[in-house]
Amino acid sequence: LVCAAFVFILGILINTLYQVGEFQVIYPKNVRGCQRIEGYHGCEDFAYFANQDVYMSCDDRSWLRYHAIGQEDDMPTRIANQKEQGKLYLLPHDHYDQAKPVTIKGFTSSDFHPLGIASMEDKSGKWLFVTDNTREGEKVEIFRVLSDTEIELFSEFIFDYATFEPFQMLNDIIAIPDSGGAFYVTVWLVKEPGTLWNFIDVYLRRPVSYVLFCEPPSRDFLNRNTPKTAEEKRSVGWKCRKVVENLRMINGITRSADSKRIYMAETTGKTMNIYDRDSKTNELSLVKKVGTFSGCDNLEMADDGKTVYLGCHPKALTFQFHAAYPRHVVAPSRILKYVDNRADDDEMEVVMVSTGEILSGSSLGLMIADTLIVGSVHDDCYLLCPQKD
Repeated sequence: LVCAAFVFILGILINTLYQVGEFQVIYPKNVRGCQRIEGYHGCEDFAYFANQDVYMSCDDRSWLRYHAIGQEDDMPTRIANQKEQGKLYLLPHDHYDQAKPVTIKGFTSSDFHPLGIASMEDKSGKWLFVTDNTREGEKVEIFRVLSDTEIELFSEFIFDYATFEPFQMLNDIIAIPDSGGAFYVTVWLVKEPGTLWNFIDVYLRRPVSYVLFCEPPSRDFLNRNTPKTAEEKRSVGWKCRKVVENLRMINGITRSADSKRIYMAETTGKTMNIYDRDSKTNELSLVKKVGTFSGCDNLEMADDGKTVYLGCHPKALTFQFHAAYPRHVVAPSRILKYVDNRADDDEMEVVMVSTGEILSGSSLGLMIADTLIVGSVHDDCYLLCPQKD
């Protein structure tokens, strides 16, 4: 019986390591021409406008150790103890190697820890939508773009317990043009990070995460003047509902230019999910799931309007060690692309692989102006990789 139990436990361990990709042999691909731009920590997500200006959200999240059990403090305390605040940067369309800090007007919160970022441009103006993990709770902040390097806080929506269960964490976001500011946001963790229950959710790949659709108080919500006080900026009257459930750590989300197709990455499910969006009801209908053979993080539609690029972790356990000890452990990166021709034979393609030396733990690949921009969850750089036809 002892021998049988040992074999059973060993089998479970080997299968788990196989499922998270630890037996994959990783070789570098298409990194020789990449330029490492250093000094920008945890630049995880990107968004861009029609003029090809790119904005990136950066924050040192290594101290959070999201999925490590036995944390000394709860999440609000850990956030409060973080001295460094997150930042937004502009990558100008003609100089992606020259990141410029973005000034935020009208922002008075004690915390700023941006994670997901989305751009939106319509008749009401140019906007950035940001998910922010703060000690007060989870927020979506809406910023009006005043100039290339200056934005202004227009509104913030705090997910209180009346509409949002305790300890659940927002990740990525997309905004729908001509909707008054409606958005979809992914909820990737449903238990407090650092607890045993979160550990179980993550490593048993439990289908507990979901996606919310949130509607503004009115369709002309973005057409009003920017509120003057912090109290006025705190929005009320939003209505949120779940539109997709039972997902395995849903993470990044992006959309087609016409907002009729929505793409999401299930990290522990190792799929990219494609949905058709009903423009009248905003309900999402699953078209198909495409295997990613990786734990993918964020994804972004390229400027060609049909190619999605994904930043992924080939070895999930190695990435978790890197996340806990980013200065001592490297983790491989994999960038995938998917050309959505709406055909049955559309396939996922590997476009870049790093063994971890040039960049660890890729979070996103963005193809724009013949340049692949690669972000990282915990590394102190981003990559610029020129692409040839």
